[in-house]
Amino acid sequence: MSADFGLGYQKPGSSTNQFNTISFIIERALAKVRTVVPVQVLAVTNLDAQAQGPNPAAVGFVDVQPLVNQLDGLGNAQAHGRIFHLPYFRMQGGANAIVLDPQVNDIGFAVICDRDISSVKNSKARANPGSFRRFDLADGIYLGGILNVAPKQALVFNSAGVMVNSNVAGIAPQSILGKFPTVQLFTSSGTYMPSAGCVRSRVRMIAGGGGGGSQSSGGGNSGGNSLFGGWGTVGGGGGGGAGNGGGGGSGGSNGTGTIVSRFTGGAGGNGSNNSSFPTPGGMGGCGAFGGNGGGGAVSQNGTNGHEGGGGGGAGFNAGVSGTSGGGGGAGEYAEFLVNNPVSTSVTIGSGGTGGSGTFSGGTGGPGRVIVEEYYN
Repeated sequence: MSADFGLGYQKPGSSTNQFNTISFIIERALAKVRTVVPVQVLAVTNLDAQAQGPNPAAVGFVDVQPLVNQLDGLGNAQAHGRIFHLPYFRMQGGANAIVLDPQVNDIGFAVICDRDISSVKNSKARANPGSFRRFDLADGIYLGGILNVAPKQALVFNSAGVMVNSNVAGIAPQSILGKFPTVQLFTSSGTYMPSAGCVRSRVRMIAGGGGGGSQSSGGGNSGGNSLFGGWGTVGGGGGGGAGNGGGGGSGGSNGTGTIVSRFTGGAGGNGSNNSSFPTPGGMGGCGAFGGNGGGGAVSQNGTNGHEGGGGGGAGFNAGVSGTSGGGGGAGEYAEFLVNNPVSTSVTIGSGGTGGSGTFSGGTGGPGRVIVEEYYN
């Protein structure tokens, strides 16, 4: 580099002909045009506002130090002075922003405006240039994020997904999109085994529905209880053979986790205990998943329930003295959340059998357990 030095900024050939002389004049004029300069942050006006949580201050200003020294014509270095009060960039639209303000010692670059912007900085509106200066370092705008240290907290986009890595003790990196929820459905008793990576589950369960009553005096049986570990739901009551509908299941137990909702099963519809009038059987009680069985028409069996709904009662036997059966009650429903789920025993309540007779009541719908699994 020293071979390029001459007398001041001139090189040995700078004045040998008219072309070289004009080129030297142009080069010296262009040397005054500042474009982009790497800088280091020395101060931030709203530094204290960075710790104000969800209500940060408006975008502020920084003082910076240019990192590339000046050289005189003999190659002697001279550091730039401090540049004061440059506005810095924040990604913002209206009152919405991503707040990632600069901090002292950050390295970034200053983009130098071609006119004096001091009046615009003061008014935050259209204004005349504050002076006739051009391409001056004082009219820079700071953009951060080059040559800096590895971050301790970050929003990371890569082939594995989108992760939030917080610098808070005890909080592991969290995925924003993460893995889609998975579902395990139990229609028979067994053991729930959480899927790998599952951190919480939402469990919905219903007990078995009660069976419908027959057209004579045969009452339906109650549905079985459903269990998920310490959580329980109670089966619906059987419909009466004398026309009374069975009650919906209620009174189940709470286990480990957080209850979201618990609903008593729907009661079965009444049949008729008046043997003088032929009537259809009562409808089965409706559960949280629907599934109630229809009451049998005159001289017809009641229909079966499903998904915890009650079985329908049998219809009146035409031409024969008797009654129509009541519908069975639906099973109780519960919904709850479990953090860090573990292996858990599952019992599915069976549907109660319908009352027997010339025309029988429908069987209650069996219970079920649905486990939705969620991941970070």
